[in-house]
Amino acid sequence: MKKNLFLTMALLIAALSTLTAATMEQSRVKYDVAIAQAPSCLMAYLVNVETRTPIDSVAPASNGDIIFRGETNESCIACVSKTPNTQGAFNYFVLDGEKFSIQLQGGKQHTLVAGSKVNKKMEEAYQKYAAFSLRMADLLKRYDKEREKYGENIPETIMKGIDNEYDAIQAEKKVALQEILKDNDENIVPVYYLLRHINEIGYDNADAFMQKYKFADRPGLASLRGAIGSEKRKAVGATVTDLVMKDLNDKEVKLTDWVGHGKYVLVDFWASWCGPCRAEMPNVKDAYAKYHEKGFEIVGVSFDTKKDAWQKAVTDLGITWPQMSDLKGWQCAASDIYNIKAIPATILFDPEGKIVCTNLRGKAIAEKLAELIK
Repeated sequence: MKKNLFLTMALLIAALSTLTAATMEQSRVKYDVAIAQAPSCLMAYLVNVETRTPIDSVAPASNGDIIFRGETNESCIACVSKTPNTQGAFNYFVLDGEKFSIQLQGGKQHTLVAGSKVNKKMEEAYQKYAAFSLRMADLLKRYDKEREKYGENIPETIMKGIDNEYDAIQAEKKVALQEILKDNDENIVPVYYLLRHINEIGYDNADAFMQKYKFADRPGLASLRGAIGSEKRKAVGATVTDLVMKDLNDKEVKLTDWVGHGKYVLVDFWASWCGPCRAEMPNVKDAYAKYHEKGFEIVGVSFDTKKDAWQKAVTDLGITWPQMSDLKGWQCAASDIYNIKAIPATILFDPEGKIVCTNLRGKAIAEKLAELIK
């Protein structure tokens, strides 16, 4: 009886092992990627754009053609690059098990020779977006011609026309990106645009799209999901999320030591090595001098990595308001918590610790305070 039971169990385990192996085999994605007339490089890499890791590498043929053939673990947004990451990429596509082939022209334009339905959708999206790049390049040429003619004294009417056209292109591009996302909500093409063009799409729009997008949980979008959460923390009306760092005396301090205690507080994200931050400091100092005694405070959050440089900048620039930093540069807590990816940047909190506005710069700081502090 026991012998038969053991035999049955052994057969069952063997069957399950075979089934598991077959399932794993079926889940593998074959790729056949051909790039004709690729840019000159010693080695070409097939890279998973979502994880920024190399899948394969080959040396180009003598005529410059590049061919990748093999298998990988999953379908993904991929690129062919001169480096084992996305730096140096010269074409993006969906690696989905079907043959993909393009013909490059001068490394800037290409013709899709063979590709799946999804890659044809990717191509349509690319052409739609590329049209705006061409328009922007033409506008830049026009601007350069006006500078050659007038130098720095371009007539206001001409400059205003250029500015208006620039704004129109940017607005149309944003609409086009929304259409690209909507037209591809059943495939992974939006992953590429969400990763590459989030600043043009906008975090609010990305959040609304991700709420319904069936591929929103892809690992490659993890950083975007985190950034969307961080953006919500600095939305107008949001209550302060605390930062814990150290001041210049190595004392642990919190953002809430100042925010939420009855004053308007401007949090100024800056660094000693940041030229635009230093150039902006006179405006910040002017606002502090005018409104500090009327219920206004500033807290500087430094993106420095070296305490000596931070201290020297505070002294040289005549900064007298509180400072805090964890000396981790772009890896500092503020970068993640408030999605600060460029400096200078600011967040203005009201006396109760709620956000009034963000990214006040120049004279707009004092103008906003004049409106708020009577």
